[in-house]
Amino acid sequence: MPPGADVPAEEPDASDFVQRVQGAAASLPPGERTEVPFPVTVRMAKAREEGGYASVVGGLSRWWTRITENVQGTYHVDSSAVHRLTEDGEARERLWDTIGRLSYSVPLGHAAEFEVEEAWTLQRLPESENERGFALVGAPPSIDPTDGILVRRAARRRLLAANEALGALGVELRAVGLIGIYEYAELETAGATVKALDPSLFTRLQVVCVLADGGVRPTFLPRSLPWAM
Repeated sequence: MPPGADVPAEEPDASDFVQRVQGAAASLPPGERTEVPFPVTVRMAKAREEGGYASVVGGLSRWWTRITENVQGTYHVDSSAVHRLTEDGEARERLWDTIGRLSYSVPLGHAAEFEVEEAWTLQRLPESENERGFALVGAPPSIDPTDGILVRRAARRRLLAANEALGALGVELRAVGLIGIYEYAELETAGATVKALDPSLFTRLQVVCVLADGGVRPTFLPRSLPWAM
């Protein structure tokens, strides 16, 4: 689940969530990933006739400059309901164009609501005979999983536990994957946090990776694999 998101518990939203996830998963091959679209409401209010500027809060705020380029006048855009926008660049550009066209129909001092699709990442893992079903990975909506202090404390605990648990094993390679909750894998900050911690926390670990948004971000890797020598 994207940061701040939660699975709907009330009907009909709960059933709609299940149907959308099941529909996206039905044709997804093992090892592949896709996005599940969910409609959410965005509110746009016109504050001035002059200027070409959009003040954006919420999930679309990362692209406020692109939204600004497509509007005439001054607007406030509330996209608090959006937790993660699609990775599809063309779909994003179409959304900016749509917002630009809609802005022309908003009278001064009024607001308009319109739907956009946020996109959650769905990844199908290789199946075994005894493991089937869905796993939802996320953080409580009340917690900011990108908070630096929270990430640092969690990484320290996890690495210390892994170092103790794996240190006694007679294996050639010890690897740890830390699950991070981020909009996109490239936005993860846990890797940099791990590198800044006390090295004694992972002296017995050859591989440390961050698993985020269906991707793997290596933090530490060996120069060569034991079985490749």
